[in-house]
Amino acid sequence: MNSGPSKKSTKTFIIAEAGVNHNGELELAKKLVDSAAQAGADAVKFQTFKAERLACKGAPKADYQLQSTDKCESQMAMLKRLELDEDAHRRLIRHCDKRGIRFMSSSFDLEGAEDALTELSGSIEADKELRDKMAGRVEKLKKEGWSFKGLESILEIEPYRLQDTIDDLEDRVLRLSSANEEMASWDEIEKRNLSDKLKELRGKLKDLGDVEAAIDIFKELQATIQRNKENRGNIKKTLDEWKDIGYIISSTSDLQDGDIEALSGSFEELREKIGELESIQEEFDALDTKHFPKEAEEIEFKLNDPGLLEEIRDEMKDIRSKIQADKEKREEYRQRIDDYTDQGFMGAEKLSSFLDEDIAIVDLEFRNFAKEIDQFRKLKEKVGFLFNVNNEEPEEVEAEEEEE
Repeated sequence: MNSGPSKKSTKTFIIAEAGVNHNGELELAKKLVDSAAQAGADAVKFQTFKAERLACKGAPKADYQLQSTDKCESQMAMLKRLELDEDAHRRLIRHCDKRGIRFMSSSFDLEGAEDALTELSGSIEADKELRDKMAGRVEKLKKEGWSFKGLESILEIEPYRLQDTIDDLEDRVLRLSSANEEMASWDEIEKRNLSDKLKELRGKLKDLGDVEAAIDIFKELQATIQRNKENRGNIKKTLDEWKDIGYIISSTSDLQDGDIEALSGSFEELREKIGELESIQEEFDALDTKHFPKEAEEIEFKLNDPGLLEEIRDEMKDIRSKIQADKEKREEYRQRIDDYTDQGFMGAEKLSSFLDEDIAIVDLEFRNFAKEIDQFRKLKEKVGFLFNVNNEEPEEVEAEEEEE
């Protein structure tokens, strides 16, 4: 009995003789297989027999058997104890396959050999039926577009591995088909933006030869799509909030359903601009713009448009400069009022009522007042009074001249 076809080779084929050294114990037999495989043998050979076909009940043991076994035990009982049943043989064959060593066994009676041949004939028929079924399945799968790269020799598999191979094939088909079906539920926007990767994945999901690699790519793309969907959702939510506040977000309109990286980049740029606009708004609110209503209105009109940020920066710089210059000029006028008052010009106090007016009006009032002062001085000089800027008693020039 042989677990597989022989292969032509010029090297020596080494068979490890296990015989009945397993003492009828399956686990010990497996250990003999392990030792043979570890030693580098090509095959391990056991013995297949039925005790009742080799000895009668009263048959004595051979002398060499008496030296190592119970003398009270009969030949029949000893052989019975050393038997391996059909299930044990199958288990040993599977174990040999796992260890990469060939299973062999010697049959010790004609009936046993005939039974083995009958069983082999049935196995061959069953194998042919199963192999034909598998060949039909493979052909159908190929027509459906499935790739068998790496599985070209699948129909040449050893008979005892055939059913496991069929089960494995169906498991591969099921796993990849399930992944294909699940892809249908993925977000359409994200699938459209990752169409190239999706096309590559669909090809991988038809490759029965490398299921694990295909599933890994599937899981990676699935995670990417879920992550992109969440990021897009968060970005759209924030954009809607900005829109409700009144900000103009037209720069992202064409990107909201497009490439997530382009959208994220545009969104972050917009976030920075809106953050700066919020800071400018706070600064603007703190400015005293009552004397520059037109400029203030122009800035306030633009403060909701991130696209006008450069203009807003320039206009804020300009209005800050104007406010500072206006403040300094009004302070200068305030100081002039104090000077006029100190010089005795009582009418200077009325100028204070104009200090909150438009600077052009303030300029006009101060020019008019300066003219009045100039005319007053000229009149005083004409009538003979000297104008004393230090509030001293004026001299009567003409009277002193008369006394002289």
